[in-house]
Amino acid sequence: MPAKPRKKPPPQTTSDYLSTLEHTIRQLAYGHHTFTVFRHFVELSAIALSNVTDPINKETREKQYLSIVTQYKPEQFQQFPPLFGMLALCLEHEPTDVLGRLYHRLEIQNDQAGQFFTPYPVCQAMAKMLVHDAKHLVEEQEFIRAQEPCVGSGAMVIALAQALREEGINYQQCLHVTAIDLDIVAVHMAYVQCTLLHIPAMILHGDTLRGETYSVWRTFAHVMGFWDTKLARDPRPLPAPAKKPPPAHAEQPAEALRAPTGSQLTLF
Repeated sequence: MPAKPRKKPPPQTTSDYLSTLEHTIRQLAYGHHTFTVFRHFVELSAIALSNVTDPINKETREKQYLSIVTQYKPEQFQQFPPLFGMLALCLEHEPTDVLGRLYHRLEIQNDQAGQFFTPYPVCQAMAKMLVHDAKHLVEEQEFIRAQEPCVGSGAMVIALAQALREEGINYQQCLHVTAIDLDIVAVHMAYVQCTLLHIPAMILHGDTLRGETYSVWRTFAHVMGFWDTKLARDPRPLPAPAKKPPPAHAEQPAEALRAPTGSQLTLF
């Protein structure tokens, strides 16, 4: 009797998960550009998650989802769900900026536009400096609010959540993040990772400098934690709404929240 072929063991480390994710995306890229496959992967993942808790934008986002599906053969599209499962397992194994690292491994960053995601170890160092008085803030207030004017793949937000966790603070109950980015791909990346890590957050697609918001992506933790209600009764002022309306192609309704200008995440 011929011996049964050995199955490849499942990934055991973050590096193994990243290698598998990279290999699968590069395989799918034979018929598409690598950036296109990655963009579609994070967008499909973001829409699938968003449609569970956002009935207002569900119809518009579902149409976008189906328009992406038609660009792939059935056997190609069937590889996207396992990719999402692999991402979830990787984040469960080690909470880190998986998509940001994958983005650079695929070499699809826009160098000409100066697009470089902050390395996660740097984000960890910055986050630890930010949370030195976090327990004092939590004792004074019901929760901590953080704003990120250029969220990228969400590395700084993830690092902040983990730094709070190391300080013995439950970030799922005591932290809310409002983050914004002009690049919709970055918005999808940050939204997917923050959702899978159950970080209460609103990820905004918009322009920080102009004070414009085009769409809002609420994580599961935001919805399940009734954060709209908590923020409404919070005495600290919310960011002012933008005066200019969003472009005609933006989803409705898109609450226009202005994130503060700056180069790093702000706690208050």
